[in-house]
Amino acid sequence: METFQYRCSASGFRIWNRRPALYDFDKDGDPDVAISRRNPKSAFWYSRLNDSIWIPHLMGTAEPLANTLGTTPVDVDLDGWVDVVFQGIWFKNPGSLIKLPTSHGKQIMLKPRT
Repeated sequence: METFQYRCSASGFRIWNRRPALYDFDKDGDPDVAISRRNPKSAFWYSRLNDSIWIPHLMGTAEPLANTLGTTPVDVDLDGWVDVVFQGIWFKNPGSLIKLPTSHGKQIMLKPRT
């Protein structure tokens, strides 16, 4: 099963922010989100199933993720598929994310605010 691929620590590539990346990474017509976790030094993207269910997918792990502040969606290699960069750490979008199962791992149920 293909997912984002860790490419490199993109030295000199200094685009980042302090928010998750919101973009339609799998081109299925709705927004997805990418985030990093300092512990366990991992990056995830969540595909949107509907307004209250988001499916987590592990993008990869890398030691530098322990110190990232945020992320940005950008097509680093200009292949037409938006990649994810976490403060200089590049995860390449393989262009086949739409083929991932809709129930990979546990489902995240979001509770609406009242």
